[in-house]
Formats: sequence, C-alpha cells, structure tokens
Amino acid sequence: RILEAASAIGTEAGLVFSRTLEVAPHEKPLRIITASHLRGANRENLISTTGSFTRSRDFSIDGNRLMSAEIVCSSEFESTVTGASGSERQTVTLKPATTAVTLTVLLWSGTEKERKAYIDFANRSNVTIKPSEAMKAAPTHSEEVKTVGQRGADNDFLAVDTLTVPYENPAKALMFLAGVDFNSKGEAFVCSIHGDVWRVSGIDDSLRELRWKRYATGLFQPLGLKVRGDQVYVLCRDRIVRLHDENNDGEADFYESFFGGIETSMGGHDYVTCLEMDNSGNFYYVDPVGVHRVSADGRTMKTLARGFRNPNGMGVSPDGKVITVAPQQGEWTPSSELAEIHEGGWYGYGGPKADHNPPLGRDVPLCWIPHGVDNSSGSQVWVPKGTWGPMGGQMLHLLWGRCKLMLALRDESGPLTQGATFTLPANFLSGPNRGTFYKGALYVAGSTGWQTSASRDGGFQRVRMTTKPAPMPVAWKAVGETVQISYSLPLERATAQDVGSYSLKQWNYRYTANYGSKDYSVANPEKEGHDDVTIASAKLSDDGKTVTLMVPHLKPAMQFELKWNLDLVGGKGWASQMWFTIHDQQLSQPR
Repeated sequence: RILEAASAIGTEAGLVFSRTLEVAPHEKPLRIITASHLRGANRENLISTTGSFTRSRDFSIDGNRLMSAEIVCSSEFESTVTGASGSERQTVTLKPATTAVTLTVLLWSGTEKERKAYIDFANRSNVTIKPSEAMKAAPTHSEEVKTVGQRGADNDFLAVDTLTVPYENPAKALMFLAGVDFNSKGEAFVCSIHGDVWRVSGIDDSLRELRWKRYATGLFQPLGLKVRGDQVYVLCRDRIVRLHDENNDGEADFYESFFGGIETSMGGHDYVTCLEMDNSGNFYYVDPVGVHRVSADGRTMKTLARGFRNPNGMGVSPDGKVITVAPQQGEWTPSSELAEIHEGGWYGYGGPKADHNPPLGRDVPLCWIPHGVDNSSGSQVWVPKGTWGPMGGQMLHLLWGRCKLMLALRDESGPLTQGATFTLPANFLSGPNRGTFYKGALYVAGSTGWQTSASRDGGFQRVRMTTKPAPMPVAWKAVGETVQISYSLPLERATAQDVGSYSLKQWNYRYTANYGSKDYSVANPEKEGHDDVTIASAKLSDDGKTVTLMVPHLKPAMQFELKWNLDLVGGKGWASQMWFTIHDQQLSQPR
C-alpha cells in the first residue's frame, strides 16, 4: 500500500510543490519516476545523509530558469537521471524494507538569484509528515446548504422535477454537474466538472428540504460517478478515485487511487467521461483513446473499441452485453450517432482502416441521429425492467446540447443491430450529462457548455412517469420491403391504415475528414437533400398496436425520418416522428 499527500508551499524562493509518499514494508525494490522533462540535469549532492534522512538533489537549466527535483527519504535509495538531452527524467528506486518508508519529493523552479533561498528551505525539510496521520478523523470543513426543490407539472406522461442546486454556496464552488448516483440510504452523490463531489440528502416526493454538503474537492475534472457497496467512485481525467469517509461525518477523509491506468493528456478535448458499471461490478469509461473496461478490483483494464470523436457519453446494459458510445459530430463523424460497439471495433474517428468493414473502413453505428435533433450527445441509461411501463428494459439517450431525452430502440433481427430514436417529453435546465434510476425515477446531472440550450450552469433534476397516457413507439424492425413499428397504445384503424397519415424521408451522410456532413440524396448521391419515400400501404395488427408499412424498393440509408399523424383509440389525435437507420446487409436477410 502506498499513501500520498501533496501540497504547494509558499517560500522566499517562490512556490515549492511537495509530494510525500508513505510506502508500506516491501520485499522487492520499488521504482518511481519523480520528475520528468528535466533539461541538461546537473547532479548536485548525489546522495547525502543528514541525521536519519537520505537526500539527493538534481538541478537543471531551462533558459534563464532553474528547476530542482529533490528527494528526502527515511531510508536509503538510488536516484538516477536518464533520457535524451532536454527530456531527462529522475527515477528513484527504494530498496526492500521491513518497516514503512516515507519519501518526500520537492519540485521547484526559479532564478539563479533565488537558488540560495530554495536550498535553505530544502535543507530544513524532512519527512516527518506522514499521509497516514492525515487520514485520521478530521474536523468537518464544509457547511451544509439547504435548498427547496420544485415538482414539475403532470401535464404529460413524463414530469420533470427540479432538485434546486445551491449555485450560491459558502465554498463559492461552480455547479457544473457531470455525474450522479445513490447510496443505500437514498443520498445522492453528484460530481462537478470543476472538481467537487456533493452529497444531497432529504430527497423525497416533496423535495421541500434538500441538504447539500460538499463531500470531496480538488479532483481532476471528474466527469462520471458511481456508488458501489455504498462507496463513491469518481472518474477523473487521470484515474478512478474511491472516496472514504473514515469518521462518518459526511465528508471524504481519504481519496484512494482505485485505478490509475488512464492515459492522461493536456489536449483540449481529451476528456475522460461517463463512469458506468455492470451487475458484476466492472467499470467502464470512454475517452479519445476508446471505450475501456476496468475489472471490479481495479487491477486490470481492457480497451474494447476505438475511433470515437470527443465522446461525452456511453451506456452499459445491466449484464454488460450491450455497450454504446455517443461521439460528437465533426471530423470523420458526419452527424450525431449511437455506436453499439463490438470488441476490437473501429468507429471511424481518424479515418478509415482497411481491415474494418471494407470499403467503408469503419464499423457502422447502431443508428445516426440528425444533427438538428441532437447536436451534442450525453450518456445512455437503461430503464430497469418493470419500471416506466413499456419503456422498462429499454435504453434512453440524453441530448446534452438540446437539453432533452430520447428513447432508443434496437432492432436485433438481422446480422447487424440497428436503431431508432424517439424524443420523449422531458426538458432540462442544463445539458444532461449522466443519469441513474433510483426508486422508479430517473435522476439527471447536467451542465452548460458549448452550444447548449441550457438556461443554468448546472442542473440536478428528476424525471418520473405520471398517470397520463403514454403514446410512443416501443419496437421496430425493417423486414424485406416493410418497416414495422409497434406502439404502446392501440390506434384507430382508419387513420392507422391510411398511407396519408405517414411521411417517410431518407438521406445519407458522407464519412470524410470534413467537419460534419451535409445531407445527401440516396437516389442521387451527388445531390444535397432528402428523398421522399413512397409508402404503398399500411396495415394494422389485430391488437391495434403494430403498423406494417409496405415500402416498395426499400433501400438502406444512414438516416430515415418517419412522421405520423394518427388517432389513438378513443379519438385523441397524436402527431409525432422518429428517426432510424437501416444497414446495407439488413433488407435481404430472412426474418
């Protein structure tokens, strides 16, 4: 076990960054890189012993600046500087030890004039501060903040309640929220993009007395959060952190590096997003490298698929068999999409590869979504079976840019699973990043950002199903020259079997290095625009819920838009639409 505490210390020589590591007894040598990007390192006092401490100091020069990497240790060690000129790095090897070893790393940069002041400070430094001491019960730091929530009107079959966020708080923390989950006590934990985790208690039907307390802070751009066994796991840009409340005072005292194998980059869009979990306790996350699975014990990671542009969302079915990713439209990503991945898949960002679905050079997604409908995607959430009526066991898709919610339907009847999306009646104050179900309701954490419809910086809201009738498509498939749609409620036969009640269009996108794609005719690929698709007949099933549309010469296309204006049984009119994709191999397959 290795514990670490970090601090920034103001000195007469300027700021000194300090890392103190406490290493448990170990039988084998342990090696750590303590400094990198040294330039022309000049070893000074290679190894010196003062009292019970062993010390080494390396100075390097970068223009008019000096940089020092200094080691102070309670045991003997080896310190080396290796690497090509201009990129040397300092490595420390601890010898086997039967007792705990404490190691302090001091990093400083300054001028030649400030060198003496730094050396005076460093010579006074020791390793008496132990991280294990800091883990003991400490006084509470954050104040509890109370807010009053608001229940949404039950005007439709979904209602959106607001768990009011304390935008004004004693910590002056920004509340751009990016992850949410619950513990067994019914307390919610939400993380913010700027590094905090908040515990929210008092969540009931009325939402009249919500209590917010900052549970953790100082994390590196956390964009996902899960609770497992009542422990909070936070996905940061460099690792998965497990938080421990040692004295049960509602604040985390110990931030444990549960998994540290994330490839961290300073790239502007290299975010690490959307912590998900399957029923076996395995974790999943997605970043520009790909989509990854981390074993339940945090010891191993496997990259499952690659080729996603700036993904801010993914989803995992409870059994872990269906994994979806939602990249952002741009280069090599012609429109918004939901990709249902298979292991080893390449999903296009960066250009085609010869060994993936030739001649296209990329694996196809579950479905495309028009950019005007979903201009920037969030995560996918699976509705628990037995919850939300006909949506139980189905997948939801969060529209971060449009601050909305979609139902995603999967057609598994052919060799390639293909999908359809339908917009649900739910609007959010801020772009929904992540969602989780708790006691039959969907809780969503959101933030604002680039080109969203958000009205607030962040939002925490609850979506619940009301007693209102819930008309929606609940299943679909393309069969030969037909498209079948099953609805949640029975339809009046007259309008359902009238082809004039439907409008069907199709178009394609171009997979290129250009930023996004225009819409192109399927019949005439060089022409921009949509093709009207003729529906020859419409037949309603005996139970009045499934419509079979006969579409002569139905061709595969990246994007279909089906609109309808129907009457439900009882006479109420219902006009709506859905979007779907039909893959090339699908139509000729027997069903």
